[in-house]
Amino acid sequence: MRLSSSPQTRLCHRVQRLPLGAPELREAGHKVNKSDAKVLTEIECRSMRKRYRTILTQSRKELPDIPPVPEGRRGRRAKSDAHNLHECLVRHEESVLRFMGDPHVSFTNNAGERKIRMAKVKMKVSGCFRTRHHAEAWGRISSDLSAMAALGDNPLVAIQIALAGNAADMSRGTAKNL
Repeated sequence: MRLSSSPQTRLCHRVQRLPLGAPELREAGHKVNKSDAKVLTEIECRSMRKRYRTILTQSRKELPDIPPVPEGRRGRRAKSDAHNLHECLVRHEESVLRFMGDPHVSFTNNAGERKIRMAKVKMKVSGCFRTRHHAEAWGRISSDLSAMAALGDNPLVAIQIALAGNAADMSRGTAKNL
């Protein structure tokens, strides 16, 4: 059973299974991650952009035909998911390839998905937060715990510090010393 079946999620799963160009993009992502500057050189960016456009041109030829609009019907013609995905990749080329030149943009959104995963699990288990105040409190606690874990501190020690009323000590790195 799928947890989510929204059109965006289904489209994302289809993009992940695309065979064309995926190895090149993954390779570029790994190259960016391994480099000190966290970006590709200008020559590598131009080469990857050219390869990306070539892939889109080749894939355009493989798209299924768009059926004609039946007589008497008005409106836009229905396109397949493949057509919509292709148009989206063409329209948002700059955003898709932004990871190559901007060190603040990750190749994947795995870190972002990991950040929101616990909130989604919490909402699915309990149904929702009862009040906005409780949701904000849960968000602050969750954020503090993930920040402490990212700094290498033990989350249990961070909870002990917070319960002792010394939350300011957490920001100074006292949790490592305890």
